[in-house]
Amino acid sequence: MAEPTALTADLQLQWQDHFHIRDQSWRTLWAATPVLAAVLILALGGATVAACWSAWAGLALLCAMGILTAIHHRRCQREKFAFIARYEELLGLAAPAIKGALLEQHRERRSPIPGLHTQSFVILAHAVYALLGLIALLAG
Repeated sequence: MAEPTALTADLQLQWQDHFHIRDQSWRTLWAATPVLAAVLILALGGATVAACWSAWAGLALLCAMGILTAIHHRRCQREKFAFIARYEELLGLAAPAIKGALLEQHRERRSPIPGLHTQSFVILAHAVYALLGLIALLAG
């Protein structure tokens, strides 16, 4: 078995990586937001058809990349949580009393929509962005 200090250091690294992954997923959405705004301005502002379709194509590509990134990140997070659970067990942090308290806190903070976590929200938001851009394009 590895040294507890090494396990603790890697456990901390796994948590940091989890938060970094989640931050990257949000950044894909933040990057798509001004592009959506540009598509809406172009489409509803009377820009040329070529300019509107080009902007929407960029938005659609950015949203597709964001969706693929979020899917990949969800897989990575599953791996991270498997490592985290194992490390916590090895370090004695998975005691029933500790786990019970943490699970109770988790239940209180749950999303009002079952299964809606960060990655699924980011995927949904990207799809809505692309759809909104297309609707504005067809309406304008």
